[in-house]
Amino acid sequence: MKKATSAATNVDEFADIASNAYFKILLNSELIAVEKQKAVAKVLSFAKNKEQAKQSLEEFNTAVMDFENRISPLTNIDPPCLPEADLS
Repeated sequence: MKKATSAATNVDEFADIASNAYFKILLNSELIAVEKQKAVAKVLSFAKNKEQAKQSLEEFNTAVMDFENRISPLTNIDPPCLPEADLS
C-alpha cells in the first residue's frame, strides 16, 4: 500500500512539470540540443505584453530552481574520508 501512495505522490509532484512550457521543450526527445535552445529563447523573448513576459520568466526560473533541487542529491557528493597519512 505504501508503494501505491508513493507512486501517487510522484505523479502529483510531477504534475506541474507537464504544464511547464520549458520542461515541454527540454524533455522533447524529437528536438536536438540546438533546436531546444532556440525554442527556449523564443518562449523567453516573444511575449504579447510585459505581464506575459514576466510570467514566462517566472515560469522559467521556477523550472531552473526545480531542476537544481531535484539534481542536487546527485551532485552533492561528499568525498570519502581518507585515513591520515603517517608522516613519521
